[in-house]
Amino acid sequence: PGNDTPETDALEIRDRLEHEVDLIIDGGNCGYEATTVINLVEIPPQVMRQGKGTEHGLD
Repeated sequence: PGNDTPETDALEIRDRLEHEVDLIIDGGNCGYEATTVINLVEIPPQVMRQGKGTEHGLD
């Protein structure tokens, strides 16, 4: 949040957001295209932002 370009390194993301998020999944570098954000607190999981990636397999 607040950057001109998205964060791409999981360790940097953790350092910056560790007090704001419960979990960071490191799937490797995904480039600069926005990723899919899924709220796993809700049942069923809710897609908060559709981007690179899919919610396939969450049902």
